Amino acid sequence: MSNNIGQANYEAYRGTRSAKTSDDMPVLNWSELKEVVREAWIAGAGAAVKAYITEKFGNGDDLFSVASSYGQVTQKGYVEIRFRNEIAQIDPDVARQIARDLLDAAASAETDAFLMTFLMKRTGLDVQRGALVLNEFRKWRKEMV
Repeated sequence: MSNNIGQANYEAYRGTRSAKTSDDMPVLNWSELKEVVREAWIAGAGAAVKAYITEKFGNGDDLFSVASSYGQVTQKGYVEIRFRNEIAQIDPDVARQIARDLLDAAASAETDAFLMTFLMKRTGLDVQRGALVLNEFRKWRKEMV
């Protein structure tokens, strides 16, 4: 699993904690963590991604897997993604972007669900009106990025 997915996972945690631990101590920057701690965050992020995909699409180790490999002909490393019966071999930079996109989409999906629940339960909006607000929120979020 790549360093970037572990770092993204850690930074998301750090952001939810406002850079403070529960006892009000500072949460370290990624670069300040010991290597063994960074490796744990990387492993945890990889396990979370695999668990999520397995939960959503079914059980089985052959459902989704990711591995690093080396092309004998190209003399370059690549990432092999297996999903169901499909196999893709992609450049490591593309794999990193896919991981970032997945994490971003997951965070956005949770925010969308939170907002819709809030709008329906706290303000009494029905699903249709809530969806209109959600669409405006998505546009605004996209402009902010």
